[in-house]
Amino acid sequence: MAIVRKMSKVPDASGGDDDSPLVSGSSSHQPFIFRQFIFREIVTPTKKGNVSMKEISFSTYCDDKWTSVSQKTKGFSFSLKKMLMPPKETCPPHVSFTASKPNIIDLALEKSSSLRSRPKTVQPLKKMKVDSIVDQKIPKDKRHTRRRCGPRENPRKLHWNHICLISLIPVVMLLGSSIYIFKDRNMQLTCNLNHLQSILNERVFGQREAISSILNIIETTINKASINLDLENNKEMPIILITGPSGVGKSYASSIIASGFPPPGISDLILFPLPPPKNTVQKCSEKGYNLIVLDSLYNHSINNSINWVKKFSNEALWQNKPAIVMLIFSVQVWNAPTDIAQEKVEAEENVIYSDLKRHGLETFHVHFRSLSKEDLKNCVKVALQRKGVGKDYVTEENVNMIADSIDHREEGCKRVWSQTASAVFD
Repeated sequence: MAIVRKMSKVPDASGGDDDSPLVSGSSSHQPFIFRQFIFREIVTPTKKGNVSMKEISFSTYCDDKWTSVSQKTKGFSFSLKKMLMPPKETCPPHVSFTASKPNIIDLALEKSSSLRSRPKTVQPLKKMKVDSIVDQKIPKDKRHTRRRCGPRENPRKLHWNHICLISLIPVVMLLGSSIYIFKDRNMQLTCNLNHLQSILNERVFGQREAISSILNIIETTINKASINLDLENNKEMPIILITGPSGVGKSYASSIIASGFPPPGISDLILFPLPPPKNTVQKCSEKGYNLIVLDSLYNHSINNSINWVKKFSNEALWQNKPAIVMLIFSVQVWNAPTDIAQEKVEAEENVIYSDLKRHGLETFHVHFRSLSKEDLKNCVKVALQRKGVGKDYVTEENVNMIADSIDHREEGCKRVWSQTASAVFD
């Protein structure tokens, strides 16, 4: 957009006004002088604003070549040029308003000069129509756009939302599967232990309290590791010390527990003499607790048993194979009254338990008591049923006859099987 202003001055034949003469001459003939001034302002819109450029041009024509420019005209032209020129800039050498020869004046008068000022950023006029984009404080993502249906979502934000949701899917699936696996393992363990307890109560007589204590220790140890989700890296290696006289069901109950021990761990029944601990550790599983049963141990083998357990525990912990170790000691006192024998048995059991604790082993002591006469009769009845003897033969008289032939205080139920077989075949 450009604004053009024109101003011209043409004197009449009479000479015009005396206040502002343009030229003066010695001749009586008044020369004809035509001078034209043009003011231009060009406004150029840009992204940073509007650029305004001002241009002023003037031209002079005279029909008398001997006419010279007056002092007033020279002063006006020189002031106008100095005002429009940049700072510290002199007049161009080809423009001269003072000349000594007429031909130089004619050339200067006939030539049109154009002076321009430096472009600078200015605010547009109020009445000026600017048909262009004006720099406004509008975000770049909203320029030249129009909302159609509603607020537009940020695609980057939507993209990261999808990524977060997709990344959470495997985490939820893994957490759900882990909870299901450990929950199923605990349920399976509880069911197996309950089933074992019912079997042991039917086959092992007079030891309900001892059987419940053993199963509770095993169940608590494994369930504690399952709740903490650290079954493989558990550092607890409990020792179950089982003591009692001979023939009371220690070995029989331990064999039933070992055969029904829940997976994924394994169970191993070891008899004295003991094999190298490394061989036993190699059989163990890393996925769960293992059960190691050391049977037929006596007082003279206590030191060897403790050393074996310490080496086995260190090796099992190093390989992340937790295990529960059961030590079965037979403590027997022969040819002694019942009260004295019971005191000696308890004293020897306390010595074994103290030795294990002194070596820093986490030990639980379970005592199997001596059998009563009624417990021995129940063993005889079960033995007769397994022999396939008819119900007519399993009478109270026959059962008492077999039970009387066995010393239940020293032998327990060990001779029941042989005595029942001999009575049936006879």
